[in-house]
Amino acid sequence: MLADIAPGPLSSIPSQFTHLADGTTVFAATDGSLGRELWVRTLDDDVFLLEDINPGPGDGLPFDLWMPMASLGDRIVFLADDGVHGAEPWVTDGTPQGTQLLMDIAPGSNSSYVSELTTWGNYVVFSADDGIHGNELWMTDGTPAGTMMVADLNAGSNSSFPGEFTPLGGSLFFRADDGIVGDELWKLPEPFSPPMLVEDINPGPDGSSPSLFSEHQGMLFFSAFHPMYGYEPWFTDGTMAGTGVLSDICPGSCSSFPHSFTSSGSYLIFGANDGIFGDELWRTDGTPNGTIMVLDIMSGSASSFLGELTPFNDIVLFTADDGIFGNELWRTDGTPNGTMMVLDINPGPDWSWPYQLTNFGGGVWFNADDGASGYELWVSDGTAAGTMMYDILPGPGSSDPFEFSGFGGTLFFSAEDEFFGREPFIFELCTPQTEVCDGIDNDCDGLVDCDDPDLVDEAPPSASCVQAPLVLMLNEVGEAEVPAELLDSLSTDNCLIDTMWSYPPVLDCSVKGDLVPVQLVVEDCVGLHDTCVAQVRVVDTIPPIVTCLDPTIYLDSSGSAMLQPDDVILLLDDNCAIESTTISP
Repeated sequence: MLADIAPGPLSSIPSQFTHLADGTTVFAATDGSLGRELWVRTLDDDVFLLEDINPGPGDGLPFDLWMPMASLGDRIVFLADDGVHGAEPWVTDGTPQGTQLLMDIAPGSNSSYVSELTTWGNYVVFSADDGIHGNELWMTDGTPAGTMMVADLNAGSNSSFPGEFTPLGGSLFFRADDGIVGDELWKLPEPFSPPMLVEDINPGPDGSSPSLFSEHQGMLFFSAFHPMYGYEPWFTDGTMAGTGVLSDICPGSCSSFPHSFTSSGSYLIFGANDGIFGDELWRTDGTPNGTIMVLDIMSGSASSFLGELTPFNDIVLFTADDGIFGNELWRTDGTPNGTMMVLDINPGPDWSWPYQLTNFGGGVWFNADDGASGYELWVSDGTAAGTMMYDILPGPGSSDPFEFSGFGGTLFFSAEDEFFGREPFIFELCTPQTEVCDGIDNDCDGLVDCDDPDLVDEAPPSASCVQAPLVLMLNEVGEAEVPAELLDSLSTDNCLIDTMWSYPPVLDCSVKGDLVPVQLVVEDCVGLHDTCVAQVRVVDTIPPIVTCLDPTIYLDSSGSAMLQPDDVILLLDDNCAIESTTISP
């Protein structure tokens, strides 16, 4: 833990860790008395309140103003509210005297609604509303004199709502609505120059709503709408002639809704839905013919819900659900054979929910739940053996780390401690002279030793299922558990088989009498796995339960009476369902 800012079990709820070029780190936190304010961690490891921006218990950096800060090297631009000028841009150099209001863009107590602070070279660009020109494009060099509106794109008090600021090739690309062509793709060739419309992708006033900008090999890729194609991936080199639809992945006017564009080597990796296989993993080399689905992770029309795409060395780590192991950590190099689950962190079909994947210091850090230790800090190098957990809050409780931000050899994040609440934490990466016990039984001897040799097991187990159909009996509630041990027929591994489970683990009355394929999943001590299929039939051997009444029956004038089952049944129950009832005679 870096510091117990809110003393004792109270939480300071730190966030927005941002770094100056010299390694000084500023962030937002509350000590429980002065509200949520700006704090600093110095190069001497001192942690203190940098500035009480909104004096007293008020919040200078309230949660409803949360957004990433933007670093200019020796200064950081951020959004704050001092209780007098409204929410406006501020600047700090990491010292109290160097922390000040940058500009009261909307004069007085009004707020300028600053958003999307983005570093572009020696400037920070953002959108803001000065109360006269609407929400427009602004820039700052970190000084009041160097802070100004770039252009009133949507003339007058109307707003162009610029956003998605993305530097590329010396220009700044963004989306905006000038009130004529709608929400379209624009660029700023250089700081404070007049903005240029790149292309009116959806001709007319409706706009194409470009979003999810990502650079790949000198080109900008993004999602945009065209009435002929729907929402599909587009590309641009910054010119009208060099702008076009990459591929109509969902043919016709349906939309593939591409997302998570991530550049890795020669490929741009992303997610898309072609209308057949669901939302799955795609790649492109920047050409229509080179745009293909990499793998149908969740087989069939269902979606694998991939996300958190994070480049790491020559691969991309991401999260996905294949329908068997739940939402887990995956990797891809852009090829089918190079796309696989890294580790089944929460064994079996339960999800580990990895999130906030962050590439830093030779690994990808994230938050995940292994089913036993709660949500804790994990790191992976893209291999099963190189994926490990740091249990900050020992036991089944969760420290739930997030807000990861790395600088130098230190990873900053927010986490919860049993005794001190949610506070700022750091993880210092070890030096080459430091030996770390990684908690992995590398030599598969059943013991975890710090001097375990770094053996790498890349051979998965071999699952073997029984060939003859299994017959299982339904219980009193109409279910039959499928023990993995009954499906197994001498599955093997070069190391140790750590666990095995069946999927689905339980069958019920809906498949009574049918032969049902059940998958056996076998996993070894480093998380590698294999599967096989056995046939299982469930039968119902429990008769229904019936209790009868002794009713008095009155004959009609013809000397007869009609009896219905409900006239004589007091209680009727079955573990599945009653198919019919009859009375005899």
